[in-house]
Amino acid sequence: MIAAVLRCFETALIESRTKGKVEAAVFEPFLEFFLDYADSQHYEKEEACLFACMHRCGIHDADEGIARLIEEHKMARQRVHLMVSYLDEAVAGLDFAVEKFHESAGKFRDLIMGHIPLENGNVFRVGDEQIPDSELPALQAAYDARDAKPENAEVRERCLRVGRELVERWTPKADEARIPLVRT
Repeated sequence: MIAAVLRCFETALIESRTKGKVEAAVFEPFLEFFLDYADSQHYEKEEACLFACMHRCGIHDADEGIARLIEEHKMARQRVHLMVSYLDEAVAGLDFAVEKFHESAGKFRDLIMGHIPLENGNVFRVGDEQIPDSELPALQAAYDARDAKPENAEVRERCLRVGRELVERWTPKADEARIPLVRT
């Protein structure tokens, strides 16, 4: 879901740059998704569940990748918070804020576009290959426990709905612009 929403975000960002303006109705749902789903759901589950399991199992082949992913999570949070901080002034049309919003959005997009292949091609692959089958039930239970917390379940469902709406709205434009799902 994150890759699909990010692709749509890139499409919205291109359109915004072309128009020279930032619209709240366009970007607020993306920011909500990135803050509440990517950050509080996805990153948190990776860090608290998957990476902890890999370390507990003595899997060190991905240590460098894990450290980089955790650092990129911090950087992504900062970029999203910068976009949020510039949003109102950018929507009001202040040139400096529009420029800073677009700059932060572009850096966030670039960061996550490079982050996804590292996750999939390195850390997740090593986890899939090296986490013992005997540890998988505990890992799944940790994921399920996080999802089952009422505050997490509500956020997850809301954000997945927002993500589906963004994908539905923006995918045709992304297809038309030939924006790839993930760059490698």
